[in-house]
Amino acid sequence: MYRDFWNEEYRRCKNGMTINGYTITGFNYYFLNYYQLPSTEQEKAGDSRTVIFPKFFVYQYEFFHYFELCRSLRKNVAIMKNRGCGASEMNASIFDCFFNCFRNSICLLTAFDGNYVTKTLDKIWNGISFTDDNTQGGMLKLRQVVNTATKKRSTYYKVVNG
Repeated sequence: MYRDFWNEEYRRCKNGMTINGYTITGFNYYFLNYYQLPSTEQEKAGDSRTVIFPKFFVYQYEFFHYFELCRSLRKNVAIMKNRGCGASEMNASIFDCFFNCFRNSICLLTAFDGNYVTKTLDKIWNGISFTDDNTQGGMLKLRQVVNTATKKRSTYYKVVNG
């Protein structure tokens, strides 16, 4: 039952799912179910932000469909957006989904300012750590060969005959 559950989850994270005629992409499914982001709701100013699962928003639904369309056509994704709408969180979850669900995937993050790269990488690594720690081994990926502040690789050593 455990293996069947995780096989189905991996299938949904890769291919998405359809309910009542509405389809969410695999990346949107992963974002809603396996990614956590800081809450915008605070009791009082200065309180630390709690971490929550994302809520479903039409903008995000449209973004993930646009991303999937560009991906299927082998085109680049370009968006114009306002600041603070969660695009870096959605992009971080896409990186996490590739890392956890797609074998031999390679993702490259670039920005005009290294500070933006560092902040987004922190979100990506937090997302990977969350799935490692909270999926009871279902999405655990060992990183024994490459595990640095700027690069991670899902690999492990297996010593055979010494």
